[in-house]
Amino acid sequence: MKTLIMTAITGLSLFTSAFAFGQQIPTCIDRNTGRQVPVITNAGQQNPAFSTLDQRTGAPVIFINAPLLQSLGLDSSPYTLIFIVEHECGHVNLGHLTTGPVSRKKTNQEELAADCYAAQAVRQMGFTPAALQAVLADVIKLPKDPDHPAGTVRAKNAAACFSR
Repeated sequence: MKTLIMTAITGLSLFTSAFAFGQQIPTCIDRNTGRQVPVITNAGQQNPAFSTLDQRTGAPVIFINAPLLQSLGLDSSPYTLIFIVEHECGHVNLGHLTTGPVSRKKTNQEELAADCYAAQAVRQMGFTPAALQAVLADVIKLPKDPDHPAGTVRAKNAAACFSR
């Protein structure tokens, strides 16, 4: 994949030198502090991706488990990883993170809001509707669990947000 040229039109994302799936991934800018949020790839967690507050510093951090994403088949589009990072950036910038030993679980409503944030961010980056459809083909694969709506619900929500 050719490197996407991303601009920080609204301060949402900038490229870093981090790589996953052999591609450069965006990072998140915390709107409250103006600081770059670290994106840790190949995190050894059971979740494909999550965001939390660092217990030591209280600063947000995003974890991406690239091997797990690949094993779940969530790497069919080179744009999916960008969407996932933006989803986690949404949690950071929408105030969904908490302090404490373990961040609380996100609600379905927060997950949909983070998906909407990501859809709008990738639209601002210049994603075409076709690129979004490739991402949504991966999103549809996500199962419903106590903390997340079904992938079909999430994909429909993200598509509607992208069109706004």
